[in-house]
Amino acid sequence: MSPVMTTQAPFSSAVDHDLYQIAPTRQTPTSVMMGTDHQLHRPPIAQQHFSGPDPLERQGHSGTGNLSTSPSNHQDPRDFNEIRQSSRAYTARSPLLPMLDEFDLDPLFPPQNGAANEPQIPNDDPHTAFHVEGDGQMFSQPQPDATIPSIVEDASHIFSQFDWGWEGLFASQAATPNFHSLFLPTEGLSSAPSLSTQSVATPTRSAENVARLGDNYADAAPWSHVSATWRAQHFVEQEYVENIKLAETTRERILATTQNFFRLTLDSLNVNSNPGTRFLMADLKRYSSSSILMLPPTPILHIYLETFLTSFEPYYPLINKRLFDPNAIASGKNEQLAIVMLLLVIAYGAMRDPAVKARRLSTGLLEICRLTTLHLLDKDNTNPRSMILAECALLSTYQAAFSGDKWLMESSFGQMHQYLMLSKHSRFFERDPTTPYVLSNETDVELLWHSWLEREYTSSLVMVDQEISILNDNNPTLTIPDLEKSLPDGDDLWLAHDASTWFQFWKTAYGPEAGTSTPFVPAKTSLPELFQSLLDDKLENWKPRLQILHLRLLLYPIHIITAQMCELMLCVSEKEPLRFSQTACLPSSNVRFEEIKTLLQTWWSVFRGLEENTTRQTAQRQVTEILYHLLNLKLAVSWSHVEQFSRAYIRQPRPTQGLPAIALRRPREAVFHCGQIMRILHNMDVEIRPLWWPAALYRVAIILWTLSMSHTIERPERTDPDTVSDIAIDRCPPEAPIWQTFLRFYRGRPCLTADDGVLQPIDDATTVLRVCSDLLRQYKNMFCLAESLLGELEGLANS
Repeated sequence: MSPVMTTQAPFSSAVDHDLYQIAPTRQTPTSVMMGTDHQLHRPPIAQQHFSGPDPLERQGHSGTGNLSTSPSNHQDPRDFNEIRQSSRAYTARSPLLPMLDEFDLDPLFPPQNGAANEPQIPNDDPHTAFHVEGDGQMFSQPQPDATIPSIVEDASHIFSQFDWGWEGLFASQAATPNFHSLFLPTEGLSSAPSLSTQSVATPTRSAENVARLGDNYADAAPWSHVSATWRAQHFVEQEYVENIKLAETTRERILATTQNFFRLTLDSLNVNSNPGTRFLMADLKRYSSSSILMLPPTPILHIYLETFLTSFEPYYPLINKRLFDPNAIASGKNEQLAIVMLLLVIAYGAMRDPAVKARRLSTGLLEICRLTTLHLLDKDNTNPRSMILAECALLSTYQAAFSGDKWLMESSFGQMHQYLMLSKHSRFFERDPTTPYVLSNETDVELLWHSWLEREYTSSLVMVDQEISILNDNNPTLTIPDLEKSLPDGDDLWLAHDASTWFQFWKTAYGPEAGTSTPFVPAKTSLPELFQSLLDDKLENWKPRLQILHLRLLLYPIHIITAQMCELMLCVSEKEPLRFSQTACLPSSNVRFEEIKTLLQTWWSVFRGLEENTTRQTAQRQVTEILYHLLNLKLAVSWSHVEQFSRAYIRQPRPTQGLPAIALRRPREAVFHCGQIMRILHNMDVEIRPLWWPAALYRVAIILWTLSMSHTIERPERTDPDTVSDIAIDRCPPEAPIWQTFLRFYRGRPCLTADDGVLQPIDDATTVLRVCSDLLRQYKNMFCLAESLLGELEGLANS
């Protein structure tokens, strides 16, 4: 007899490998799909044995050999017919059946184990099988879900023609993001992101974020739980950006393009609407059966856009002319990138909404836009100089970095580095031409205005890179010589609604000599030149023209040299002798340390003199001040040591190894800057806080907890409680006189303010965690990042 090929039925838990015979000519899925003459034959029923000895005991038997089995192992042919009919009815509902007209699916649905004469016991649990004991009694035993991946793996050769990516689908994580696993222990110290380095099923997580978008199709929950009135109540007319309502034609265009992106993304991630994924899933509710993407109603989309204009646009100027018109954006030249930008704006608004459907929409759209942007970037390498692509990269990277989703957060680091390097090599940050423009008529003013607007976009990329690197303890991507682009101008120029208004503001800002009949020279000052003025202690000379945005950008080169100095100090040991003179390394590092502190003090003295007149400028000032205090914290403590100490404490509440001396360089200054960050957050309305504020509060909590655990903060010299004054570090402004006595002589007891207004000393580690956790708990439903970091603090408190 000719040799036979054996195959295993993918939907049977115990099947003899010797029983399914195929004709001598080998049958392949390709031949089935091409309609060839090869036929898949089902063996006679008499030769089928579905409960027999262990397959290892039957090695050596041929497909036609006689197997000795007990009578209970034979199945009645009538039962076979019933099971075959049931399997056919089940597969008839699959959309794949028209493609398999000539493919006999009966071998794929064999009957389950059991004797023909055994009673049928109803069982509603699909994961429970019935077994027979020696005395003939039946018992049920739950089957572990782990058997499903192996079944699919064995069956993958049958459906290989469709390339469905079984292993990726069935190795998926839970449908709900595990926010509490974001900040897990890492081994070793480095400047790596403050995230877990444990391996993640990259395509699986990405596929899950996109696939769960279909769940909104069947979910009747509301799309939003927020109102859109805060900006109208707090923004004045000269800073208020009008939000044009979305037209129905624009909404249909966005929906059609998004549906196309959705299907392409599902295909690229091997998450197709195939029959296999629907009934092979261990959890049938993990993915929706719908591959249709739904967008919220137009009024809900308007709320999402309003949220974007409230809490994103004031910090990263992307909307000029005080007008946000999604209809005009969607009808732009590059339609695909325009739709991607609008989807990212919608995703940002949904990310700050506590509604379940809004969060699901945000994560899915963000993943789709991230992959689409990378695809368009690879498709056309001239796009790095495109302004709209720069906006898409900024929006997607910023949202992913502070989304609270582990996979998106980790992917944002590489994405930001990739785009900035492409932009650098595309000369995106080069100095602007200094050739004067001769303005003779209004047409020249209009052209000059649009040219000026394009130049202003560059600074936003630098600011996003700075915030991501500071809050994740990374080095900035760019270097100081890379930043040759001219500094941006003020908000009055940026928000001018037409060319003539813009030019009037420019003449007011830069002098009456800028008449329309005289040459106009664009601003020549770049960020390296401004930084050089800071090094030369000449920053006061620029004060009449300095804006809050300029000093915020000036923190970027300060961050670069601070990161370099901190890395050097990690390499210098204070205990072991050096191979070369101590005077050549450790003292020089201390001198460099003091120089950077001096630069920051100079920066602060100039920054305090700037005035803010609008809500927009006040928000920019508060965020810039938080970044300033975070940079000072980087000097005062070694975040990598502090974070590793907290993670080690979770694993072992009484760690045997303490903190090195370099971990807490300036404990009193650390207390001061931590208190100032909390004070600023208390003074900011939650509607306008930046997306990363939970990460800043988390860093404050871990540093104060470490200081209390290590007993680094010295006790006051006076032990009489009546003579010791309490310092509310999260309420006292930086100019309060009590700070000078605390920093110089340590007179006073630092405390945090609880929700009831009672001052709690920070020398109690439990109190520190409780106060910071309460602040995060109030807004955990509005920020996924707050929810994840709250779990970290609660885990540390319960250790």
